[in-house]
Amino acid sequence: MLRYDGPMGTYSGRTRAAYCLGLLRKAVRDDLKLVGKIRNKFAHDLTVSFAEDPIRSWCNSLRWHRETYMEPPPGVTARDLFHVGVNHLVGYLDGYVSIARGEKRFPPRDD
Repeated sequence: MLRYDGPMGTYSGRTRAAYCLGLLRKAVRDDLKLVGKIRNKFAHDLTVSFAEDPIRSWCNSLRWHRETYMEPPPGVTARDLFHVGVNHLVGYLDGYVSIARGEKRFPPRDD
């Protein structure tokens, strides 16, 4: 399943599966999609910058940090929005993993 040609072998496949399993909120899923698009744009076009569209527009569309933290101050750059958005997503996902590890169930031991 996790091989590249498998259903969860890609970033988008894993994001879609996590959302369908109810592990991600819609805003988190949408932001993860945008982060993937931004990453791919930079990976395939060495001349792109945060100051030009569509990168600037995608960064302005990141919502999760706005919903859970605060609206960014006026004049913030697209690069700053990207950094804050990604850091907020990483913190959320890391917390989710920590909670799941704490709730992990183990089979009964035969003592």
